[in-house]
Amino acid sequence: MVCYLGPQTLFKIFMDKQTKEKEEEEIPAKRRKETAKDEKSNILGFDPVTGVYDSSNYEHTVLNMAKVCGQLQKGDILLALTLSKILETKTDFFKKIQHNFEEDENLKEEFMDFISESIAHHFLLQMRSASENRDISSQDEFYNVSMGAVLPTSTLICHSCDPNIFLCGRSHWKEFAYVAIRDLKSGEELCASYQDKYFGTMEKSERQSSLLSGFKFTCDCIPCLDDWPTVEEIPDEVKFCCSVCSSGLGVEMRRSENFKKIQLRSSNNFKCESCRLEHSEKELKKKLVQYQKTLKISSNLIENGFTLEAVKSLKEAAQFFQFNLIPPSKEQIKCGYLLAKAIAKSVVNDDVE
Repeated sequence: MVCYLGPQTLFKIFMDKQTKEKEEEEIPAKRRKETAKDEKSNILGFDPVTGVYDSSNYEHTVLNMAKVCGQLQKGDILLALTLSKILETKTDFFKKIQHNFEEDENLKEEFMDFISESIAHHFLLQMRSASENRDISSQDEFYNVSMGAVLPTSTLICHSCDPNIFLCGRSHWKEFAYVAIRDLKSGEELCASYQDKYFGTMEKSERQSSLLSGFKFTCDCIPCLDDWPTVEEIPDEVKFCCSVCSSGLGVEMRRSENFKKIQLRSSNNFKCESCRLEHSEKELKKKLVQYQKTLKISSNLIENGFTLEAVKSLKEAAQFFQFNLIPPSKEQIKCGYLLAKAIAKSVVNDDVE
């Protein structure tokens, strides 16, 4: 990326950064504290008016977002310094802008430090956002591809062992996007999985160890906090909950303790203790059987190439499982898997825009 942008572009970014730092030094300390909150939005490239993040800004996307990616290892720092030195001695990278350093030799040293810093930040971004084809359908022979990409903007997306979005692509992964696999509330955090296994296929201790080793953090997503069982350990018998109350719970509120208050029980005539709304046990169980059949039908549709039809069927089933069943449930897990598979195949086959 450093070579792609070229010395002229990077030198302009460097000088803009130098100017901004000098201006900040001249701001009185008291005023700096007062404006710190507003400055933060600008630094991250977030427009508070439009609510849009500007991923086209190199400094925002790489130099600043790298700050949230963890800490560099000594080997990475040494490699970054070595690569910047190679650029200086073995290429004409710095020669192209040599005229900018004629009056100030120290400026060249500062620019070299800036280049080393940029390379080092890319190492952080690669560690955090180098995306492979590792979605939950990756074991299917349909996804038997080898690819990788550094996606700086995706560093904004946090991890969850129960992700609500997944990465899919088309045109041999020249185009790709994150797609939601369940209904999302306005303002709800988008979470992807940083590894190819999730709570349904890997024990909590293994997931935590893998994330700590590879990404330097201890996961505190809901499956980890509530120690959700793997698919094999989840009971076949489902637990129903009040769909009205459940639909109002944001992702951070979908803890087991909150579902206890809205669980529907036969002993209480399927009445929600929270909102006092009474549900039809017979109707809910009838719909459960109906959507369990939908899973089987959709699986066959996907295998026979009718992916869009499968997506439409699974979307309705996913909504029912999400808002009427207490997680984790085998039905919701399977529905999410099939939905991701159907969407991915539809995108690859250009069935959708």
